[in-house]
Parts: sequence; structure tokens; C-alpha cells
Amino acid sequence: MDKALMQSEADLVGLVGQAESIRLEFKQSALLQQPREKFIEHLSKEISAFANTEGGQLVIGIREERKGKSRYAAELDEGIDPSAFTAESLQQAVEASISPYLPGIRFIRVPLTTSRPGRVAVVIAVPRGLTAYQANDRRYYGRSEFEVRPLPDHEIRLRMLRPRIAVVQVEPQPINRINFGDVDHYTFHTVIHNVGELTIRTCILSLEFQREPTCPLGEHTSAAIATGTEVHVPFEGDDVDHRIYPGDSLDYPGEPWRVILPHDRAFADTALQCRWKVYLDDAPPSSGTM
Repeated sequence: MDKALMQSEADLVGLVGQAESIRLEFKQSALLQQPREKFIEHLSKEISAFANTEGGQLVIGIREERKGKSRYAAELDEGIDPSAFTAESLQQAVEASISPYLPGIRFIRVPLTTSRPGRVAVVIAVPRGLTAYQANDRRYYGRSEFEVRPLPDHEIRLRMLRPRIAVVQVEPQPINRINFGDVDHYTFHTVIHNVGELTIRTCILSLEFQREPTCPLGEHTSAAIATGTEVHVPFEGDDVDHRIYPGDSLDYPGEPWRVILPHDRAFADTALQCRWKVYLDDAPPSSGTM
């Protein structure tokens, strides 16, 4: 599952060993030591890609290592000299490099008080946009699991239609843990967010869980998680009280997902991922990972 907003050194240390995803990317501090024009150009591509896909976080101050096609957070690096720039000046420069204006970008300076006293890391949290966003090289970018790529014309056009079509996003609610002696029970809900401007009356939610084969799961783990099978759940909102209005969210399906693990195995170590896709009436499907 993707992490919540990174705001502390402990949050960043907790990323070590985690793979980059469609909503999370790591960069070394040396990026911000390049000439200003060069790192602004690089950041504008990354932010364009996040905004044009599912949103996400860019963490600057982590050394990566590659395993196959994936890149993993190896360790915090030497950090950034906070006197080199302010979060406000960096934000103003990056926002000016994205067209049209993208509201809601957050720039967070994280003091590395334990590992690198006097240095900082930078977290850039990018919201999912409501149209297509252009980097300062006049190209539009999107993200896949492994790379940032220029978008073809038809995908740019679809993103420009976002305000006029149904668009959703699926995320997990905070994970709850209950200890039962030799095992731990983790539960969470999947939540559908209506991030477009049209009411959702009907859709089909498709979920496919993936986990590492060596992860031992208890017998009461939800079958879809244990077997990795794809689940299709139809949603009918004919009743006005069950429609998903713009800006609203819905726990769906109603029952929580369960993961049972031995007490010595933390949920964060399971490498559990879920690919989701929501099929909508009169609109392209929305998809992503969580």
C-alpha cells in the first residue's frame, strides 16, 4: 500500500526497502545541486506526470537501488543544505513551470535531525489534476509503475475531458491491527472517491491483489488477497442516498478486507499491492494501484 503524506524523518526511514510506484518516486539530494534551470525542468516533468496520472509524492533525499525493473529506497542520503533555498521559492519556481496552474501542490522540508543534523529532505506532494498539465518543455507526461513517459495525443485529450466526465480514485482507509496472541489481524476498507464533476450512479469495481509468494497468510485472510484472484464488484446507486456525488466518498464493498499474519511479521513487510480499475458509464475506466 502507498504511504500517507511523508512529513517526518521517521516517515522517510520507514520508506527504506519500499519500491517506487505509480504514486511514489525517490530522488537523490544531488538533483537540487544541479543548475536551477535544469532541476526545475526535471521537477516539472515529474509533477506533470503525477498530476496527469493519479497524483503522488516525490521524495528528494533518498538513494535508490534497482532490482529488475523496479527501484527501491536504499537509504537516506546526505540531505540538502536548507540555506540553499526556501520551500516557498522552490514552490513558486516549480508552479510557474507547470501549465495550467495546478492548485494543491505541497512542498515539505523534512529536517534530518537524527541521521544528518542540519540537513533536510524535501517531499513534494502532487494532487491528481482535473485536466492535462504541461511541463516547461511544452510536453505532457504520465506515469507507469516504472517510468515517466510523454503522453500520446489521445491520452492528453482524455485528461482534458476530466472535468466533464466521471472520474474516480480508489484508496484504502487506515489499516487497523488487532493482536490475537500468535497472529495479528489487519483490516482495511477500499474507498471510492468521486474526484470528477459528475455523480456516479453505477460502476464496476475490479480489484486484483498481489503479494510476495513467501508471505505466510492465516486462514481467515480474505480469499481475494490470499489467492490473488481478480474480483469484480458491481455498484448500483439507483437509490439517491447511495449515489456518489462529486467530492464524496464511499466505503465499497461494505465488508472490510482482512489479512492474518504471524505476530512476528509486520503488515508493512508483506509487499501487498492492489491494482484497481473502475468501469464507469459513458466514461473511460479509472485505474491505479494502492
